[in-house]
Amino acid sequence: MNCRNCGSIVQEKYCGNCGQKSSVGRITFNSLWHEVAHFFTHMESGFLFTSWQMLVAPGNAAIQYLDGKRKTYQPPVSYFLIWTTAYMLLLYWVEKAFGENVVIDYRAYFGTPVSTRFAISHLSVVLAVMIPVQAVFFFFIITRRIYTFPETMAVVFYALGSIILCQVLFVFLAVVLYGISGNHLSLASSDVFKVFYISWFLIDFVRRLALRKRWLRAFLCALGAFGAFSAWRLWGLPLVLKALFPGHL
Repeated sequence: MNCRNCGSIVQEKYCGNCGQKSSVGRITFNSLWHEVAHFFTHMESGFLFTSWQMLVAPGNAAIQYLDGKRKTYQPPVSYFLIWTTAYMLLLYWVEKAFGENVVIDYRAYFGTPVSTRFAISHLSVVLAVMIPVQAVFFFFIITRRIYTFPETMAVVFYALGSIILCQVLFVFLAVVLYGISGNHLSLASSDVFKVFYISWFLIDFVRRLALRKRWLRAFLCALGAFGAFSAWRLWGLPLVLKALFPGHL
């Protein structure tokens, strides 16, 4: 019989040319349900495992992925996008439930109220701009003799995705605090979580590599990464938006 996808002759269960099953039936409600269930169960196993490992042993998880242990982990780009989307949706739900800047005050976190609103609404784009910049620090200070620049970018995707995971936890903390005391948290206070996590990530990463002056490298990389992000959110993004949308900001 011929493969219904590429037309090659198929003698086994799967096509040797394109990999599709030789027996392809009609699409039914059951097949649609199976596809949905397959997506969520497979994403859940790898995604939750990756999220946990990126909290407890982030350097080890990133290195294992770079060194070829790919099936166990959620790929870095989708990991970053999933957590960014979850964070944006959570902020939206909290805002709808309690009001804007009631539980978390973020009105000028990205420089101005207008640029902050833009950043919250387009968070994946705003953060993605920083990924090559952060990767430059990471590459020249830590990884250039071991990993390529694209591999270094994969590590940065993991790190930023995990920082967003910490932000999700911060939102839950803010909701609990507001429910108990009626007090809100400033989004700027979450920078403590960012500094702590990126320090932990870099420490766990460099201690697994044969590097000279590894702790100094980790410190310099953390300083550069957090400094670049702070400059981007406070001055860079507002200036870019003002240049792109003159008269609207």
